[in-house]
Amino acid sequence: WTMPWYSAQPSLDSLLVGREPGLFHLVCYLRDGDRVFETYWTNRRGAEAVDYSYALMDLTAFGRQEDWEDSPAGWPRLGQATRTLGGAPDWPPLREAQGGRPTAQWPRINPNHSPVPDAIAHPAGGPGHQC
Repeated sequence: WTMPWYSAQPSLDSLLVGREPGLFHLVCYLRDGDRVFETYWTNRRGAEAVDYSYALMDLTAFGRQEDWEDSPAGWPRLGQATRTLGGAPDWPPLREAQGGRPTAQWPRINPNHSPVPDAIAHPAGGPGHQC
C-alpha cells in the first residue's frame, strides 16, 4: 500500500479558519471522489508525535526543563522549552551552559566481564547456575 502526502500550503487561510495561526498543525483529510473530509486535527502538545525534538529532549539528563518535571534541586531551569501562545519558545538560545555538569558517560565494563551470559557459558547445574 502507499501513503500519499499532499501539501495544503496554498489553502491554509481557508483550512485553518478559527485556529491559531503560526502553530504547527497536524491535520488529516479523507478524499472520497470530489469531496474532502477533515478527519483529525491537533496542534501544540498533540503534534509532539511527529516533532522529534521534544522526544529527544525527554532522553537527555536535564529533560525539557518544564514545570511538570520532577528535577533534583540544583538542576538548571534556564528557561521554558515549551511553545508559547506566539508559537516558538520565548527565550533566546543559550550560547553555552553555565554551571552545567560534564557529559554523562556510559559505565565502564569490567575487563574480566564475559560477553556470554552465565546461563549459556555454564549449562544447568554448573557454575553460575541460579535455579
